[in-house]
Amino acid sequence: MAGEVGYRFCPNDEELVNHFLKLKMLGHDDQVSRIPEIDVLTVEPWDIPSMMPNNSNDGVWYFFCRRNHNGQRLNRTTNVGFWKTIGKTLKIKDIATKQILVFYQNGANGRVRTNWIMHEYNPTFDFPVQSDYVLCKLRQMPEDNNL
Repeated sequence: MAGEVGYRFCPNDEELVNHFLKLKMLGHDDQVSRIPEIDVLTVEPWDIPSMMPNNSNDGVWYFFCRRNHNGQRLNRTTNVGFWKTIGKTLKIKDIATKQILVFYQNGANGRVRTNWIMHEYNPTFDFPVQSDYVLCKLRQMPEDNNL
């Protein structure tokens, strides 16, 4: 379907959580196969687009990432940098929270803020049988845009 003329995958925050993330947490992987599972701590943000099964025409990529048992992923360090939370945690109705993160690259002159932005959706609901995942939305902002 991604190759069809006029098709564009652009779910809103509520749809991302209430449909895609919920299905993934309940183990219905076949219904969310368009969105891969990626460990964001083992790859750099600029490598993620090449790992996607479908090309993004709008520069936005979605993926699932496992969260640890207590629901927090406090260590967001990769080989060459780290993800830093910016702003306040946003509430998406009563179903999830959303954190916005920016990738900083370690360099010879210290830490350099990049133009890679990630929205991390954490569900606030629990099911008796579920897997612990967050859904991430990755975007590379234009060089001249500070957010």
